[in-house]
Amino acid sequence: MNTVRHGFGYAIVALFVAASPLSSQVQAQAFRLVPGVELGELDGSSPSVFGVVADITVARNGSFYVLDPMRHRVTLFSRAGEFVATAGKSGRGPGDFFMPRSLAIDAQERVFVLDAGNQRIEIYEGTGDRLERRGGFRLDFPANDLCAAGNRLFLLGYREGSIIHEYRIDGSRVRSFGGGHEPHHPLLRISLSRGSLTCVESRDVLVFLPSLLPVVHAFSAVTGAELWRSNIPAYDAVEIEHGPNNRITYSTRGGGGHHYGSKVVPLDRDYALLQIGKLGPGTTDPYTFVQIDSYMVALTTGRVQRLERQLPRILTARGDKVYAAPDDPFPKVRQYQLQPPR
Repeated sequence: MNTVRHGFGYAIVALFVAASPLSSQVQAQAFRLVPGVELGELDGSSPSVFGVVADITVARNGSFYVLDPMRHRVTLFSRAGEFVATAGKSGRGPGDFFMPRSLAIDAQERVFVLDAGNQRIEIYEGTGDRLERRGGFRLDFPANDLCAAGNRLFLLGYREGSIIHEYRIDGSRVRSFGGGHEPHHPLLRISLSRGSLTCVESRDVLVFLPSLLPVVHAFSAVTGAELWRSNIPAYDAVEIEHGPNNRITYSTRGGGGHHYGSKVVPLDRDYALLQIGKLGPGTTDPYTFVQIDSYMVALTTGRVQRLERQLPRILTARGDKVYAAPDDPFPKVRQYQLQPPR
């Protein structure tokens, strides 16, 4: 049985950034994140028992898809949080998943699943009470994330000197752009090109937040040119050393943890939320953080401002709804309504 709760008895107050209509200055305003639908159970056979909530994407009608790489599946829930359908199982064949990482939905409501382990894109469509597979295609590079703008699909990952690649749904590559980092070691080129990629369709902008670097980039989805690059303040970076015999070592100052670029979430056409997770010492799990630092970035200028309030791990937003994936004491999906200050 699904665990679905509609609780509006409390609110989490978050500081978001809003542009002043009277000047170009950026000022803080208090918006309320009011909890709504929540899914999650500790154990059992329910579809709302999650191993890991890696990504969420939302359809126009408010139904939403949850990607769970530990259980090798993508699950469709109604806007009210009721189970609709699920697809996927562990394996290497068509419709199977092996380390699925992210989701995207296009203008035709086709859902794209990036399966990093199988180096493949799987395509699904929600039809009534079913998730129908609509094909897929293989990739010739290790993609790490994807996003959709209209019917255009953009993938993130190092390939022949570029990190962003536009694809058609038949698997043909349109173009590549965005210069990646070019260290001598090929594994470093791949790892430093990983991160979160988001499409801001209203501005024809792509925003890239690297996993291991204290910067955020914006590229034009039209020309591929870099629009801006901004540093992220108060960032504890991992130290990477290329030693003898091509050995790569990762370390942190004083043996402590390091920051990890988690997600970029557009909130409107002007601002996006950046979340940087703090990994504990010796931890590499990109879904479990000891702390999450949140920032707002202005999409036109790249100005980054840190938020003082703690927020849950947020994966997507659509309209006035924000979708988060808390994991204490077990993985959940929680929907919030974004309300303006009173």
